[in-house]
Amino acid sequence: MVTSSVYAQIKVDQYGDVHVGSTVVPPLDSQGDLIMGQDGLDNALSFYNSTGLSYRMYRMNDYGFIVRGRNIDGQTYNYKGIIMDVNGNIGIKALPNSSYSLYVSGPAYSTGSWLGSDIRMKSNIKKISVQSHVYDSLTPISYNYKLKKVNKSGTDMGGYAQADADSIDTNTSFGFSAQEVQKYFPNLVQEDGQGFLAVNYDGFIPILWQANQIQTQRIVYLEQKVLQLEKEINANHINSNTKTSITTNASSNIVLYTAKNKDKSTVDVYVMDVTGSLLQVHSQDVNGNIIVPAESYKAGMYTISYIVNGKLESSITLMITK
Repeated sequence: MVTSSVYAQIKVDQYGDVHVGSTVVPPLDSQGDLIMGQDGLDNALSFYNSTGLSYRMYRMNDYGFIVRGRNIDGQTYNYKGIIMDVNGNIGIKALPNSSYSLYVSGPAYSTGSWLGSDIRMKSNIKKISVQSHVYDSLTPISYNYKLKKVNKSGTDMGGYAQADADSIDTNTSFGFSAQEVQKYFPNLVQEDGQGFLAVNYDGFIPILWQANQIQTQRIVYLEQKVLQLEKEINANHINSNTKTSITTNASSNIVLYTAKNKDKSTVDVYVMDVTGSLLQVHSQDVNGNIIVPAESYKAGMYTISYIVNGKLESSITLMITK
């Protein structure tokens, strides 16, 4: 309806200009944009459905809102939507945070994401070097987010409105303490304007990759060392009369080593099961012998290694029968 009444919601003045409410600001500017003359909840462009719920677009306190319904539970703002500040920062279900271009309250889902990583866009390139003790210094934790507001010191500031609580992921999460990460990887931690810390978990990928490379190198080195020791064992026994196996009855004492006259060597015997797990270490008695009680081991097959003066000299098989 178009009318010239001063009480009309929409009116056309004598010059043909269209006015909304009591405002004298023309709703269309020179560029053809629709102008709302005032801030606030009651100056919104609304789209209603049959249930009375609306999608509303309005400006309030230097924020632009596209939200569902009006303000919730008496709160100043309605967070159920998209909010933009004067710098173009966007908040979803939350006011924008000046530290981030996009600030989302609640879990987000995506079928894929990409990060710019072209080497031509990078400078000051260095190989990562992390001391091994750093990995032991970070404590992985599980946690749940609090459903109440807290200040910078962690003090409870009261309950959230239901609209905010609905946005918080209440599932148990896994990660690190940002304060702990900051001690060792300050570049992976950012502090926002309110003093709260956030962690760039993607930044851990190359760090963990480097840790895996170091571990792989150590495994290869140890495998080569084992092969070298096996060759030395096969080539060097304690003497030419050294046994390659011992078979004994489980009912008698097990003689693992008998000292020779004038032999001042210190001998220890390591006993391992068929999987290579160490079971016991036996040392010489006062006579220089190594004899263990029959009940020390069940019937079966074992590997025993002789350590003479701190060095591995040989390994043989120990077979215990019933």
